[in-house]
Amino acid sequence: MQEKQKPKLFLEKLFDLLESGEAYNIIQWTVDKDAIKIINRSQLIRDILPNIFKQTSYKSFTKQMNLYNFKSTKDENGFTIFINPHFTQSSLNLTQIMAEKRTIKKSKKEDTKKRSELQQEHEQLKQKLMALFKYQVTLQNEIKTQLEIHKHLQMRVGIIKKCIYNRKENGLKRRRKVYNFLNSFFTNLQSSVICIHLTFTENQVKNFLF
Repeated sequence: MQEKQKPKLFLEKLFDLLESGEAYNIIQWTVDKDAIKIINRSQLIRDILPNIFKQTSYKSFTKQMNLYNFKSTKDENGFTIFINPHFTQSSLNLTQIMAEKRTIKKSKKEDTKKRSELQQEHEQLKQKLMALFKYQVTLQNEIKTQLEIHKHLQMRVGIIKKCIYNRKENGLKRRRKVYNFLNSFFTNLQSSVICIHLTFTENQVKNFLF
């Protein structure tokens, strides 16, 4: 019984494709055979990716390349170049690349965890800021209310002061009138008594004389 052949890895498929030269006008080694050059992106998406790599988008392909630590750049003619020092025509070090892949995955996992923690902290800070903002608005409204109350009280105090002043003035006027009335009354009364007294004395004199 034949042993079931393991499916080729993405990098093995890519290496075989480059070595075969079947898609030389689409994807190929660079002149120095130490990097990969994309010649025709549209044909790569249409013919190579779905048939060999079971992918349907260039974005998925570049994501896979990034996962294996390939660095993307452009040459002087504008062609996309993918570089990994462990993936060349003369040296295909899958062990090293896979180790780097695990490191990248671990690093990405840690980054994701850190991002998640930072996002949680950000949300907590955001909620605290919102609570502080609401508290500030509440305080501002309370201060505004207290200022309105103070203003109203000042107006009432002013009115009360004015009423007290007016009452004092009116009281003084009334007291002056009473005083003047009493003064006039007693003055007139005194004059009347003197006249009566003088009249009575004169009659007594006449009676005495005659």
